[in-house]
Amino acid sequence: MADCLLLLNKCLKSQLNAEDIISYNEENIKYTGWTDFPDYKLITHVVDLSAFSKSDFTSRCTSLLKLLVESLKQRSLRKLVDSLGFNKKETEGFRSLKLLELILKYFYVSAESGLNASTDKEAIIERVVEVNEFKFLAPLFALNDIRQLDVHQTKEAKAKLENALAVFSIHPKTAAGNYAEACFQIYDRLIDMFTEVNLLLSAFYGLE
Repeated sequence: MADCLLLLNKCLKSQLNAEDIISYNEENIKYTGWTDFPDYKLITHVVDLSAFSKSDFTSRCTSLLKLLVESLKQRSLRKLVDSLGFNKKETEGFRSLKLLELILKYFYVSAESGLNASTDKEAIIERVVEVNEFKFLAPLFALNDIRQLDVHQTKEAKAKLENALAVFSIHPKTAAGNYAEACFQIYDRLIDMFTEVNLLLSAFYGLE
């Protein structure tokens, strides 16, 4: 995701650098590798195939979301969105994930239409507003819903979990009692998501 934002940052000739966009130090990661970072270690813990509880599952989803989304700096995301020309009043309530989605929509429209990301901002934004079906980040929104689930077994919480699991093609009954396989499906779907985002970026690169 950071690469996506850095690409747009470059197109807009913004003064933001990698450290402004993501809370992890890129140079340190290149030097030591990801394994020394606590947030990364949390998503690599072994999944107990015989007993991976719902609590273990939601905790792992939270760790994934923290690494993939919460590491992005909301202030910088907002600066990028504002620099594109989106209405500030309409986006002021957006947090990191919604801001990221808006930026990806901008990429998507530019790639699909051939409009230039730097010079055709107004035309792109008009088309972004018209984009209703945009599922690139659906897995991250689903992770966010899972993280926010109340510990109490309310009907609303149950429905919210079922809807979130459906994004990953997980049936609640198959996961009940042991969420190990569901956890693996989460990882697989996230890999697919990043593949799709990379394809989008590749299409965008082709316009430059």
